Amino acid sequence: MAQTDLAVGSVLKVCHAEPATYDEAGYVALTWLELDDVVNVGAGGGSATVQSYVPLKTGITVKRAGQIEYQDRTFQLGRHVQTDSTHQLIKSGFDGAYKGDVFSWAIHYPDNSTYYRDWE
Repeated sequence: MAQTDLAVGSVLKVCHAEPATYDEAGYVALTWLELDDVVNVGAGGGSATVQSYVPLKTGITVKRAGQIEYQDRTFQLGRHVQTDSTHQLIKSGFDGAYKGDVFSWAIHYPDNSTYYRDWE
């Protein structure tokens, strides 16, 4: 799967089918099941580390190297996997009757835009 940013209010959707055409119209024509909505993104962001030293000869701090890291977030889907039909569909794509089949998924953002992809 691809990685994309999410925002509170985004809705995750899935379909056990691939689009007839790989453009927006092909995906829009699919029948979607709502998987979950994002209600809490949590705190996060970038963190930076800078290595510095002060040479005895000059006494001036020299910054030589560092790194910047951004957090990855994994969203736990909170519905009952045993009873929720959409979660059962996803599970069957990994280790059940639909293993290896093509699934499509969509993220509907709060600004009404939608991101479409598929995986198998």
